Amino acid sequence: MKKLYILFGIIVIIMIIGFATYKQEKSYSVNAKVEIPIMEYDFGEITYLDTINYAFKIKNVGKEPLIINKVIPNCTCTLLSYESGIILPNNETEIFAQFIPNKTRLGENSVSILVEGNFNGGVTHLKMKGIVNNIPKVKTATNTMYN
Repeated sequence: MKKLYILFGIIVIIMIIGFATYKQEKSYSVNAKVEIPIMEYDFGEITYLDTINYAFKIKNVGKEPLIINKVIPNCTCTLLSYESGIILPNNETEIFAQFIPNKTRLGENSVSILVEGNFNGGVTHLKMKGIVNNIPKVKTATNTMYN
């Protein structure tokens, strides 16, 4: 019987720890209105040695403060930076994206950037796309005079 009480006590402690550490998804009581002029940036054709830098602009056009919680790329080929915090009405912020292609992903490339905040239902997606080419081979001149 004593073992049963100990087992019950351990289960209760585990449940308390589980409830205490459970993290709910963020929900917002206030929804900001935003304007994102370019949600999809096409960088055209590049080689795998090039690096693309682009700043996505997000303007708060509503009456409520804008909060951006997370900005996450869908691949390790993209580095992001942004100012976290509150963007007041009629102010704007930028999300800086840097796409670094590699030789193993030649051809059409598309990177999605998830932005979580109190606008557009909580989540919106930005996109960078283009074509990554190999380096063109340089033809060497041959001397045909002596052949």
